[in-house]
Amino acid sequence: MEKNASNKEYQELMERENMYRQIIEYSLETIVIHADHKILYINQSGANFLRAAKEDIIGARVLDVFQEKDRPAIKERIQKAMTENIPGGTYRTCHN
Repeated sequence: MEKNASNKEYQELMERENMYRQIIEYSLETIVIHADHKILYINQSGANFLRAAKEDIIGARVLDVFQEKDRPAIKERIQKAMTENIPGGTYRTCHN
């Protein structure tokens, strides 16, 4: 019986994970996950905002996907988030 319970728990965990992945992927807000200044993930809204294919964005340096004028502010937000261990929050920019 324990095996069935653990299989059921595993299935429920996988269903929740899938639900969270879909929430992130289909969010209207841009969501970017990065480490060591490289983009690991960007949702479709982010790719649409940057007018590029997700495959072209993933692996890029974070600052390289922003306009030159926005890079200092983005860099400052990333550094602050890392030193204070808090999420970066929202940054609004006009992307042409």
